[in-house]
Amino acid sequence: MMNKFNGLFFLLLLFACISSLSGKTIDLVQAETLFDFEGNDCDSWSNQDLKGYSDSSVSIQSSNQHVTSGSKSLKLTFHRGKLPSVFTDRITIKDWGQYKTLCADVFLARDSVVVFRVLQEKSTRDNNWDGYMSRFERVALMKKGQHTMVALLENKIDHRFRPTYGSVVRFEIALYDSIEGESIFVDNIRLSKNRPDAKDIPLSQERDYMPTRGQLFEVMGKDYKVKDFAELADRLKGSWKKPKERSVQEVETSFLEKYRDVVKKHPNAKLAILRNGQKGYNVADMSKKYEGWDDTYISCHEPESMLTVSGAELHGKTPVKEIFMRHRSALMRFDLSHLPKESKIYHASLLVCRTKLVEPSRCHLMPNLWVMELCNRPWVESETNAFQYAKRKYWNNYSARKWDGKNPDSLPIYAAYGPGQGETNVWDMTEVTKKWVDRSLSNHGFWLYGNSKDWLLRAHYSESNVASKRPALFVIYE
Repeated sequence: MMNKFNGLFFLLLLFACISSLSGKTIDLVQAETLFDFEGNDCDSWSNQDLKGYSDSSVSIQSSNQHVTSGSKSLKLTFHRGKLPSVFTDRITIKDWGQYKTLCADVFLARDSVVVFRVLQEKSTRDNNWDGYMSRFERVALMKKGQHTMVALLENKIDHRFRPTYGSVVRFEIALYDSIEGESIFVDNIRLSKNRPDAKDIPLSQERDYMPTRGQLFEVMGKDYKVKDFAELADRLKGSWKKPKERSVQEVETSFLEKYRDVVKKHPNAKLAILRNGQKGYNVADMSKKYEGWDDTYISCHEPESMLTVSGAELHGKTPVKEIFMRHRSALMRFDLSHLPKESKIYHASLLVCRTKLVEPSRCHLMPNLWVMELCNRPWVESETNAFQYAKRKYWNNYSARKWDGKNPDSLPIYAAYGPGQGETNVWDMTEVTKKWVDRSLSNHGFWLYGNSKDWLLRAHYSESNVASKRPALFVIYE
């Protein structure tokens, strides 16, 4: 007990916890212990037995390893499973209305996604908007080692703790995509009446859909930088013109005309249409079909409760899906390896088609903008979701929304941009294609999204059953 007293006294004296991002101590005054795992605390925790929330058993033990307060921690040992979880309904602080921050010390043997879920009297497990809003959740992307999970209780408009839903009645911990026999250690789960300093708040807890630390974005072809795509849209809105609808056939005809013009000056120029299933892209073998296009859809919509459902889904083989804003966007990449490094690129344009399902295009109603932001990870189409870019290889922030540091998830570069054009959209990608072909820039593809003034509620992806409307890159090169 003396060790426990000393630990709590030290905590209250320093009013600190460790940031999950930097490992530095941060001020958190008035911290109160929710679970310290001393005595028989661990006995109150049990396995979940709920379809969709737990798919394998978890061994629950008291441990003297990786202790941050007192002499004991909670050791959870997992079997394989998508989201195995444990819970307790022994809640010592039921009214959270006065608190601003939830913290928990966690030790991980590998980079992981750990879920902390809070259920109140009026919470439900429904996977609709009302259900998401009724429960507070922190889906923490955490690095290997000892860290502190930080959850702001009164942060975003959508993702926040809501006292109106009543007293806290249940607390849950889950591990995403667990490995047989692996363990995590949890200690000193606590509440505080203040917030950390802004610099110590994890990016995933920021209010904005484009959470940055002041990072500016380069715009290819422009001599200025912008703070985000909203600023770029504002700069360009004066040049917006109401689009003229074109069919895919009309677009392809216009490229043939452009190609003929180029050939007049460069007789050896070639035209390639890079679209999955398209023949004739490779001069060495004109009968070969192109199969180098990868794409998927990522959703990381708030509140974070949605992440354990929509965020974990894999859409790498989905033929038709939406393309909207950065938190609900397409991730695309096309293979250019058949083009020699010395190739001269005269022109390249991206074609993306929407369907006529659900609602008509809004692109003709007002100025709007779509951008192609560069990804910086070697993502795998069938394994990428809001958490990871490949199996158990995690983004630093949901859907790669981290652009700073030595090895960012995405590059602060808008490689291409332009307004929506209705059912058939074409955007110039000449400059970035040049850099991908000459290897001055690694080709990890791009995020395609808009500024909400237009919406591809349903767009054709590379697995679309309508082959002519699959996304394509038209390249004129020599």
